[in-house]
Amino acid sequence: MAEQSTGRWPRPIRSPGAERRSSIGAVFLGLNLYLGNLLGEFVGALRNALPAVQPIADINNALLPLWMMVLGVSFIWQSRRE
Repeated sequence: MAEQSTGRWPRPIRSPGAERRSSIGAVFLGLNLYLGNLLGEFVGALRNALPAVQPIADINNALLPLWMMVLGVSFIWQSRRE
């Protein structure tokens, strides 16, 4: 019989060791550098080159703080449920 989903993320069996945490940290830093700097520069250049993108950027700038607050509250709410 198949297991029914509980809707929760699977929990790790044990905490990763120091070497594993170090490699996870290196991957995170690399992706953060790539996505934060390189992709951000590209989007910024696109906004400057195409005036039609500005209204979308204005909407994004207005809604992003609200989205971040909703996401943060949902994380806190979910962690207290467990």
